Amino acid sequence: AYFSIPIHADHYKYLRFEWNSTLFEFICLPFGLSSAPRVFTKVLKPFVASIRNKGIRLVIYLDDMAIISSSRELSSQEAAIVVQILESLGFIINREKSVLIPSQKIVFLGYVIDSVAMTVSLPEEKLNKLKEQTLSLSRKPQCSIRELAHVIGLIVSSFPAIKPARLYYRDLEVCKLAALSSSDGDYNAIVYLSQLARDSLRWFVVNSHLYNGTRISKPSKVMTMTTDASHLGWGVVCDGVSSSGLTLVPTAPPIIGPASYSSTPVGRAPNSASGGFSSPSQRCNAPSRVACIRDNLQVRGISPRAASYVLKSWRPGREKQYSAAWKCFCCWCDRKQRDPLQADLGTVCDFLTEQFEDSKKSALSSMLLPVDGYSVGEHPIIARLLKGMFHICPPEPRYSFTWDVNVLLTFLESWFPLSVLELKQLTLKTAALVALVSAQRSQTLSALSIDFMNSTATGTQFVVNSLLKSSRPGKSSLMVSLPAFPENEKLCAHSTLLHYVARTASIRQSLNSSQPYKVVSSATLARWLKVVLSLAGIDTSIFKGHSFRGASTSKAVSLGVPLDNAVISHKYCSVQDPCTRLIFHTRTQTNSKELHLFSKKHNRKSSLAGASIEFTGKTFVLAKASSPWAMSPGFPDSALPINELGNSGAASSVIGVIGS
Repeated sequence: AYFSIPIHADHYKYLRFEWNSTLFEFICLPFGLSSAPRVFTKVLKPFVASIRNKGIRLVIYLDDMAIISSSRELSSQEAAIVVQILESLGFIINREKSVLIPSQKIVFLGYVIDSVAMTVSLPEEKLNKLKEQTLSLSRKPQCSIRELAHVIGLIVSSFPAIKPARLYYRDLEVCKLAALSSSDGDYNAIVYLSQLARDSLRWFVVNSHLYNGTRISKPSKVMTMTTDASHLGWGVVCDGVSSSGLTLVPTAPPIIGPASYSSTPVGRAPNSASGGFSSPSQRCNAPSRVACIRDNLQVRGISPRAASYVLKSWRPGREKQYSAAWKCFCCWCDRKQRDPLQADLGTVCDFLTEQFEDSKKSALSSMLLPVDGYSVGEHPIIARLLKGMFHICPPEPRYSFTWDVNVLLTFLESWFPLSVLELKQLTLKTAALVALVSAQRSQTLSALSIDFMNSTATGTQFVVNSLLKSSRPGKSSLMVSLPAFPENEKLCAHSTLLHYVARTASIRQSLNSSQPYKVVSSATLARWLKVVLSLAGIDTSIFKGHSFRGASTSKAVSLGVPLDNAVISHKYCSVQDPCTRLIFHTRTQTNSKELHLFSKKHNRKSSLAGASIEFTGKTFVLAKASSPWAMSPGFPDSALPINELGNSGAASSVIGVIGS
């Protein structure tokens, strides 16, 4: 079937091989090419879709097809339709290997499919080959690793037909892996079969024909078992049959308030993913945070409808963070034999001391009952405890400097003209330029929509109506502007975005071109930005996608852009002090002048009186006018050059200036 797919003439040269001093080249899809199965499957997708739209049940794997019908006559008609369409498309039907006469027992993909008994089994010749190979190998004390791997392959191929085969091949696989490890992957090396491996081989010799045949459809069986979690005895009800008795061993005090939470399963359960067993007793069955909050609200008389709105007050990201912290706290209480729903002040302090994470405090504050009239997060002792942790291990910024924007811009200029770029390159360039120009979070970039886009000759503007990290009640929607840059079209975010929108207009369902074809998330956009940094030669082990914000604003300030204009795009409206915003939004760029800010106190709540700034080659001293600082949009004009102050009193408050 592969030979029915022609190859473009320009690509013949990539499929050449030499045989008997003669050079050959494939003009059709060859066997052995790693991409051939996927290409063939993609070619047949429209055909399969059209067949299934006609109501024909078709099972296909590469070039093998099976038609399933409810009657013999209907099966013949549908087989004729499929053959006719395939031949009209240029495919050649191998009638010697095909079974065009309907049958209730047929060999498909190497297995016997019986629609009467509803079983899958190995054909007689394959079953005999499996028995012969396992018998021959079981009589040898040693063999090559390649020979052992061949027999293991036969056993693995029997899994769909011989159900217990999975249990008896593990010892053979262990022998193979151990031998490969000791021989550096040499399949010609000798392996000595262990007694367990030889016993497994003998099992296939004796029992393979007895277990040949697996049912296709298993009868569904639903069993509901109810257990009693009281501490007076034990009881169980299963399918209407009840059993009960008295406990002879004194029970431990309850760990969690509701009895349904205090039972932890003990035993060993098969784990199909890892192929081994897992112990439920090693896992923590933490009560759901959402369920606990809903129960508490209902106890207080809150209706389920109102409770659902209360639960929506936490945003998805914060809810995940709190749920993880709550589960961690419940597991910690489970190990300490304490009740997480009735935790006292000492329990919370012990937990926070071990965890040393402030996010845990916020999660517990929303879950636990008040202690001494305070919520957990506002209790003076908890506040002092966290302040002591802060003094011991103060937070450190992720970046103390940032990358040079010129390096990235030089790289992006090379991706031009836009019409010759691949869609992936165009996507990466668009994301990078929009991130640089807007200086927004990846969450904000993922919320940009063409439904709220207004494009003119001077630029493009978006209205972001989605809920963002910085969104607050009563706050207007965020506006993201991408001005046109006609001086250099290679770096114009406006024109690049319009080209991207036009290129993807016919295929746009989402911005994602990879499976599972969902809407692009903020994490995906951050990964794209990181890919662009890596392609530009910037160290992505240090800088992540979020570093675009600091690099963009730092570059803008270093070029003399007014501070308020550079910072306002960040939408940090809660920070009013321009000096404080300068600290948060600028970073030292490599191979560029540094921007320094000094004060007697670096606490961001302090007045910052007498701060000095080295800005565009000059040193300025800020004069305190009022609280908060009164500064004009042109930031350097609001300060006085230090060399122009003379002996004024303001100069006495300067601590120092560090050069670039």
